[in-house]
Amino acid sequence: MNQTLKRRTPFHKFSVRIIIYFIGFLTLSLGIRTVIASDLGAGPWDTTSYNLHRLIPMTLGTASFLVQSSVMLLVLAFRRKRRYLLMIIPIIGIAAGIDFWDLVVFTHFDFSGASFALKVILYVSGAMFLSFGLSIIIQSGFPAGVFDEFMLLLMDAFHTQSYLYSRFFVEGLAIVLAVIFGFMAGIGFGQVNGGSVLLVFLLAPLLSLHMRWTGALMYEQHA
Repeated sequence: MNQTLKRRTPFHKFSVRIIIYFIGFLTLSLGIRTVIASDLGAGPWDTTSYNLHRLIPMTLGTASFLVQSSVMLLVLAFRRKRRYLLMIIPIIGIAAGIDFWDLVVFTHFDFSGASFALKVILYVSGAMFLSFGLSIIIQSGFPAGVFDEFMLLLMDAFHTQSYLYSRFFVEGLAIVLAVIFGFMAGIGFGQVNGGSVLLVFLLAPLLSLHMRWTGALMYEQHA
């Protein structure tokens, strides 16, 4: 994104872009863990990871890694291009970030008895962190999310230009998998809740908001 625009100083430096990239992983994963802490419903693929982590004893980050890696392998099987192997970088970065927040930071907090008002604050804060982290990952110019590539694959496979329908299919698939894992784990819907559906509609405008101001910060607007 913004490939035709000139980067402002110091955002043109490779080292600075690398730092931004990894800050993006930490911020995105903080958003994911904060939304989960709200217990109002995580994002579709995050519900899949969470419910899988409850089904099979493993860390939340490991579950995220397994889910994302499975999708990456599916993309690789159809695309058959080595450049898609680069998706492993954000997969590892996000998984490591999730485990950092879950095992090092959030382990000291118990939100199980939180009031609804606090849960809403956690949910909204998490959504803001999540979308901001994703925006600076994209602005860094390095590989972004595997689920976007999966969506593009489906658009090609079904010969459609509909971003909306493809996105809903991908998110719907995640919810179905999450529900299956949840009931197999004995936790019912687990992290699947009304907030999961809401986040599908919230993420696009929040991401657009962050993309605008981070783009104005990092790029010359009249290059």
